[in-house]
Amino acid sequence: MIEIAFFGVIALFTFIAISNWRVGLYLAIFADVMRDPVRKLSESQSVLLTVVGAVVWGGVLLGALNAEGKEMWAIFRRYRKFATALNCMILSLIPGAILSMILYDGGYKLVVIGLISYLGPLIGIAVGFLLPVKEQDIYRVFRFYALINAVALIGTAVEASGYTHRVLGGIEMDWLRQHDGLNVVLRAGVYRSPDIMGLHAAHVIVFSMMLGLKSRGPERMGWIAMIFWGLMCVLWSGRRKMVGIPLVFLASYLGIGMLRGSQNASRLATLAILLALGGTVGLFSMKERVGSSEYTQYAATLFTEGGGRAKQLIGDSIIVTLYQSGFLGSGIGSATQGAHYAAVDRGKAWQEDGASRLFKELGVPGVILMFVAAVFVFQAVQGSLRLIPPQHPLAMKQIGVLGIVLGNVASFTISHQQYSGDPGSAILAVMMLGMVMGIPRVYYNQKAELERRRAARESAEEKPEGPSVKGKGPRQPAALRVSPQGT
Repeated sequence: MIEIAFFGVIALFTFIAISNWRVGLYLAIFADVMRDPVRKLSESQSVLLTVVGAVVWGGVLLGALNAEGKEMWAIFRRYRKFATALNCMILSLIPGAILSMILYDGGYKLVVIGLISYLGPLIGIAVGFLLPVKEQDIYRVFRFYALINAVALIGTAVEASGYTHRVLGGIEMDWLRQHDGLNVVLRAGVYRSPDIMGLHAAHVIVFSMMLGLKSRGPERMGWIAMIFWGLMCVLWSGRRKMVGIPLVFLASYLGIGMLRGSQNASRLATLAILLALGGTVGLFSMKERVGSSEYTQYAATLFTEGGGRAKQLIGDSIIVTLYQSGFLGSGIGSATQGAHYAAVDRGKAWQEDGASRLFKELGVPGVILMFVAAVFVFQAVQGSLRLIPPQHPLAMKQIGVLGIVLGNVASFTISHQQYSGDPGSAILAVMMLGMVMGIPRVYYNQKAELERRRAARESAEEKPEGPSVKGKGPRQPAALRVSPQGT
């Protein structure tokens, strides 16, 4: 019964999204939070309940096309490098798609799953590009996402306290990480896995940072509290790659801001203070509340073991993948998270990091084309950054959104499952890239508004203050009038 009701809600959300895509965007984020608790409460616990939320995103795309189709296609005129990148990306998928059709019985299922995984997130770029018309359009999305997920993350704390319920924890699975004598229980809360919970908590952190930077007084303190809350939940997830998202965001924000020559040093310092304060309070609270330092000790190994772990996951796994799958790879969809539901014998697919997954599914030719596409995207982003003067307040906001993109790229490079098997999470992450290229519209809208006001003011100043009086000459400005007493 709950499944039918949820599908009905998704259908309603999709209809609303087609009618008003901006409202539909918030409904898609809300559906993203709803789906895992619903799946846990259902009898079948079908994976369809997880992926069906992408239908709402499809409705958002259709609504945006209907309302602002001309502006959506403008992205290819304004950023010609991005159009080239998209062509290279599509070409990179063709050999892997053909290979899956040849290698596997029912390989078309893998092709469908793989294409959805690679092309589905492009919805996010289109929506993100159209979203920023005014500066507040960006912050409203950040605020809604952070607040609704902060409420959902309460389930993580409840689970950590020892309370058990069907809606808490993983789906028919408990996660335990043993590392150098540490026994770390990975928490999922109301989300279906620690990875997904950690990803949402990490986004709460970075969105709260962006909101804290623009706030003052009590509101800023509220966002600092949200940073602390998100950090606690990231630590409870036991996923070090999620700790890396806010760290990469911070490094990108500081580094790119300095390279761009921004003089907003106070804002850069404020961000560092926000993260340091949230981290300090979060680590202390974790030690006090959990009763041990296992979570904090394990998270700290990101700094002591991160380089070696990255080499193992990325460098070594690529070499082994090439040895096992060869120059052309094993076909698209063969390493995509959730592909096992297609009931296709695709052999062993152990690739966890995003880099080895690309070699596994696309082969060397496909990876080369994908790399070329990434270079063109980089050039398009560079072009979008140049459209806003470095000293304009919007410049650092644009760099902040880009930092969120880079944080997700780093997370994908280490582990692709939370993106390849979750269209909603991938769409949201890629939407930030669309925002980066769409934010210059806000700058030009603000510039046009200032020019309009200046022209209106100058026009008003040039007009005479009132009609002339017959026989008395033109009316003089007040500053030049002389009183009858001569004073």
